[in-house]
Amino acid sequence: MKSKFILLVLVVIVLVSIFPVSVLAGKDTQVLLKSPITKRSSSKSLVAHYKFDGDLKDSSSYGNDGKVSKGNITYVKGKFGEAAKFDGKSYVEVLDSDSLDLEKTFTISVWLCKEEVYNDVPVLSKGLGGDEADYGGVPYILWHDAAGTLPTLDIHEPNDWARISHYDGLDNFNTLHMITFTLDIPNKVAKLYVNGQPFKGEKLNWEFSGDKLNVSKENLFIGLSKNGDDLHYFNGYMDDLRIYNTVLSANEVNALYVGESQESKEIKEKKEYISINITPNTMAIMKEKGILYINATGVKPDGKKEDITEKTIYKSSNEKVCTVDKEGKVVAVSKGTATITVTSGDLKKQISLTVK
Repeated sequence: MKSKFILLVLVVIVLVSIFPVSVLAGKDTQVLLKSPITKRSSSKSLVAHYKFDGDLKDSSSYGNDGKVSKGNITYVKGKFGEAAKFDGKSYVEVLDSDSLDLEKTFTISVWLCKEEVYNDVPVLSKGLGGDEADYGGVPYILWHDAAGTLPTLDIHEPNDWARISHYDGLDNFNTLHMITFTLDIPNKVAKLYVNGQPFKGEKLNWEFSGDKLNVSKENLFIGLSKNGDDLHYFNGYMDDLRIYNTVLSANEVNALYVGESQESKEIKEKKEYISINITPNTMAIMKEKGILYINATGVKPDGKKEDITEKTIYKSSNEKVCTVDKEGKVVAVSKGTATITVTSGDLKKQISLTVK
């Protein structure tokens, strides 16, 4: 009996080694093995992040970069670095992406200063309606109402729509402030935060029959929306616009508001140095066979300074004019001009040298 059992085990092992697992397991398992692997999103499901630091690039991993489609976007001092300035005649467009289909849960957060008082002013809109108007309209629009004081979120699905806002308005809507909406459609929970805190501490009242939003193949518009046949533009400036496909907690929303965001704080803490200082730091005129010594100082996140001259990389743009060694010693070779580049990690400084 024991020998028969051992023989049976050996037969099974041989069969497994010869035939695919899917053949032995049956049709259902074969289908399962062929199922595509779903890519998980990163950075707490951050699908779009516009820092507006002189450009319209998306800082998330999804590549949802924007472009100016009308008018001119300028840049002014914002909450974090620079902010995008809209003049009431310009807008930004982002190409349609599956990552921007916010069907069941999402968070939209942005710093903005609204300068227009009496008109509806859109922050962003996933589409303008177009040919899809009969199928539930645009899935989501974030805007300030015509009174200029109420942050409002409109959502649509094919058979229903809802307008989500607070009964009370903002007192100082035309100063830079952070607005955050979180929405959980399956559980019918929507929250509005202003400057990192629940606005007025009250629950938002809204009714919506659907369990998910309409999916639009239209582009995302920043600073533009449509109401009937009328186009509305944002007038003012905005900074640090973020879109998540999940609901952020109250603590996470507050972390976005607190001076330096938690994310940038962690990145900064990982850096050994946040800046470097070099001497001399201005153009130097040297004679042939002259010698110049470069000194480099690294500034740590806590403000402390350290001599990093021997830990720094030096490079001459033209070694026929001057050379530089790994200790920062520059030797003039012949007449001309060259640039010495001083590098420490992702930090870089340059010195222009003229040899006479």
